Amino acid sequence: MTVFDFTNSQLFLQAWLDDQKNRGRKLSFEMIARQLGLRSKGHAYRVFHDVTTPITPRLALRLSELVEITGDDREYFEAMVGFNRSTSLEERKAFLSRMGKLAGNSGAQKLRPEACSYLSEWYLPVLREAITMAGFRGDFRKLSREFIPTLTESQARKGTQLLRDLQLVRPLANGGFEACEAYVHAGDDLQSVLVATFQQSMMRLASEALDKEAANQREISTLTFSFPAAHFGVLKKTLRKLQQELAQEILKDQTPADTVYQFNMQCFPVFHSEAPSHEN
Repeated sequence: MTVFDFTNSQLFLQAWLDDQKNRGRKLSFEMIARQLGLRSKGHAYRVFHDVTTPITPRLALRLSELVEITGDDREYFEAMVGFNRSTSLEERKAFLSRMGKLAGNSGAQKLRPEACSYLSEWYLPVLREAITMAGFRGDFRKLSREFIPTLTESQARKGTQLLRDLQLVRPLANGGFEACEAYVHAGDDLQSVLVATFQQSMMRLASEALDKEAANQREISTLTFSFPAAHFGVLKKTLRKLQQELAQEILKDQTPADTVYQFNMQCFPVFHSEAPSHEN
């Protein structure tokens, strides 16, 4: 087990603690609190288990000393702490980039650049759909010009090789490709940043489509409404169900496809009323 096997600092700390116990080392959170300079064993326990517990740079350094890691391992751990604690997408992307470079230096496979690229480049999911259409026969020059916005032929070829390396498509005898699975899912902390980056790119393309695409080639609509925040979870479930039903309808259609569409769905607050005060 190494720190590079993890993208969640608390899971790493918990695995380290289990490993120490398996080796016969007697550790208590009271002892850990003393080594970390914390006031209570409860605080030490929360550092290991509660994601909302703040970890300052000084505490991250003490934790790296506790688990006896130095050099790139320590820098990776400190970047991982920042990645897990940051709420800003741009900061999380910066920490993730740092983690990727350090993991690459170690030879670890957890943060392979090719595995992270699928959702970090907007055109790769589109490319996967395009090359699995019945009409594609290996003409990457023509294919690259059909993207909106256009790609280079090199991007199309390298992207296709990446999709093959990730086992998302397999080649056919006629020069085309078929998908290896119906969906590509993402869910953990690492993938959440990549998904958010992809969503940002697709929202930007949606904005550009207002100017570039004729009205009969797109459907962009908006709805502004007031709704109780306490019931937003129910609304989210309804929207996700709608998206699942749409995906099922798309899969039912057996007509050969000739166009790749992007469907975005956003719902976010633009005003929130504070509770009224009860001052006299």
